[in-house]
Amino acid sequence: MVSPDSSENLTADSSSFSELVKSLFKTKTVAPTYKKPHILYTIYIIGREKSGIGRYRIKNEVGLGEGSMKTLLNRLKEEKIIHVDGSRQRGHTLSPKGELLFNKIAQTISYPRKIENPDNSYVIGEKAFYVMINPKYALLDYIRLTLAMRDEAIKIGGSGCSTLEFNGTKWFFPDSDTYKVDLKIQPDSSIPLKKGTLMVIAGGTTETTAILATFAASLLITRNF
Repeated sequence: MVSPDSSENLTADSSSFSELVKSLFKTKTVAPTYKKPHILYTIYIIGREKSGIGRYRIKNEVGLGEGSMKTLLNRLKEEKIIHVDGSRQRGHTLSPKGELLFNKIAQTISYPRKIENPDNSYVIGEKAFYVMINPKYALLDYIRLTLAMRDEAIKIGGSGCSTLEFNGTKWFFPDSDTYKVDLKIQPDSSIPLKKGTLMVIAGGTTETTAILATFAASLLITRNF
């Protein structure tokens, strides 16, 4: 739990990620090369490493170049989302404001997990990952955005995506007659598994591109994110 600190101007409002994104893309010079999925993934990586994590490891996991990663981390520090240990013993950690944002993100979109099915048939790509979306924050008419989700996944380097919905008993593809989905998943404690819970599966040539693709597609159908 995080104790609110007025000096940090803390907020747990669901629009906080959108507001952060607007701030991180403000520039008087060259526009940054990082995208929304990179921002989301960076916050997730730092948030899951409570003892701190170094810049090079973050860079390798997020898939950004050295300059872009440094710029993003500096901007997150300026926005008081992260702390950077000057001694470099702990590296990067979330600030109290960052912890609130991280908790809100985790309650909305789960951390990407790898699909263990060796004969994955849900998306095109050598690697496949999935995230779960809390129905409380999902767009009710998400089906109309299926093609746009695929395009977002491809733009970030993925090979495509699929969306499943939980009907209270099983997962199914809402835009087809296929109800039997033989998919081994691990439940996520931050996302309720109930009627309306969504799963976005994305593929890519690498684990990083598949992960970023899950975020890119999910952000399109998640309210206020």
